[in-house]
Amino acid sequence: MTPRKILFYIGLILFLYTCGKDESLNGSFQLSVSTDTSFAAIGDLIKFRVQTKSLGDNYLVIPQTQFNEPLELRHLEPLYNKNGKITGVDYVLSVWDTGMVVIPAIAVNVFKPDSTLDFIINTDSLEINVVSMVAKTGSQSMRPIKGPVPISRRWPIKTIILILLLIGILYGLYVIYSKRILTEYIEVEPVRSSRPADETALEKLNDLKDSKYLQRGEIKEFYVQLSYILREYVENSVYIKTLEMTTEEIKQYRSAIPFDRDQLGIWMDIMQRADLSKYAKSDPEKMICYEDLAAGKTFVKNTVPSWKIQST
Repeated sequence: MTPRKILFYIGLILFLYTCGKDESLNGSFQLSVSTDTSFAAIGDLIKFRVQTKSLGDNYLVIPQTQFNEPLELRHLEPLYNKNGKITGVDYVLSVWDTGMVVIPAIAVNVFKPDSTLDFIINTDSLEINVVSMVAKTGSQSMRPIKGPVPISRRWPIKTIILILLLIGILYGLYVIYSKRILTEYIEVEPVRSSRPADETALEKLNDLKDSKYLQRGEIKEFYVQLSYILREYVENSVYIKTLEMTTEEIKQYRSAIPFDRDQLGIWMDIMQRADLSKYAKSDPEKMICYEDLAAGKTFVKNTVPSWKIQST
């Protein structure tokens, strides 16, 4: 035998051996469907099984099947092999009409071990002969009523938790309410001052001069009091709500105040320095503070003729 023939036979043997070791599903995969009965009555439960064999390392996925009337799906349970792969599905069906009922074909998806789709195959359809209960049993008497089914009582955990939470909230409200500080309300009849606005303002300015704000270096507190006294004077004299207005708003509506322009300028300068002291932490010299206090007195005295009727 020549070496060429020897090589040919060796190659032929290797080819046949390789073909014999082919683990593809061609020629070996099996798909079957079956039912536990072909004759049923209305309301009976029918077990319908889809089962495969020789899947190898593949596995199958059966989509959620929608059965049309008169079939109704009651239960679905996958079938597993020893490797935990799905090899089939058990359906539990019920029928609600007589006649020849067809269980439709079901699409079976076969996947490779790497979760890629290998192929799709449809099952065969099966027919079930469905008759009435009278035709099946031969008796027209009513079937016995089933006895009561015991129901295991469970603790209403959710209700108990909500009740305990409500009790805790009510107890917390009671504790907070019991610790409240009782306020004694004393009805005081308001006393309206009959003194003119200028006299009240000048008296408060004199009291501010005698205060210790400037001696203690409390510039901000000094300007807070000075600004309030002058705003109160304007409000009580010409009845414009300057206590509720900002300095910018007073400047905007200064034309509504019946005072001389120069006097309004003095007041605006004092208000501006007061705002800088209150909000910008500006601390003018004590001499400027005394000058603003004197300017405030001058402002009050010089604006009196604008609103007060002088006695003759």
